[in-house]
Amino acid sequence: MKYISYITMPAEAVKGDEKIFTDRCPDVRFIVADAEELKTVLDREVPGKKISAVVSSLPFRTLGPRRTENILRELDLVLRKRGGMPIQYRYALRLKFPLQNNRLTPISTSIVWGNLPPARVESYRPGSGSGHEADFK
Repeated sequence: MKYISYITMPAEAVKGDEKIFTDRCPDVRFIVADAEELKTVLDREVPGKKISAVVSSLPFRTLGPRRTENILRELDLVLRKRGGMPIQYRYALRLKFPLQNNRLTPISTSIVWGNLPPARVESYRPGSGSGHEADFK
């Protein structure tokens, strides 16, 4: 069994939507969590288990530096303890890798043109540093 967490704000915004994922990927358990409570939710739902990915569509550019930093810190705690690949998808196609910093290092980016609207999907790996606010240049 693979475990993937989908983070959002608030988590209730997509409750029930995980069926869309589980119908397509029956061997994967999707755990929906509020971005700022990711560690707590995973500790409750799948204690001690490794995760394959943390998927996000959060609009980091609109959240502000403090909230973004809180979410990235929470993500960093989870990735260090449980592994997993951070994946961000968004609908702003022009800006590449807005989360690149010393906590997250970009691996790949692609545009899914078949999605309406088209979406940019970015994969990261945990970085080596202690972290700082996301770079929104």
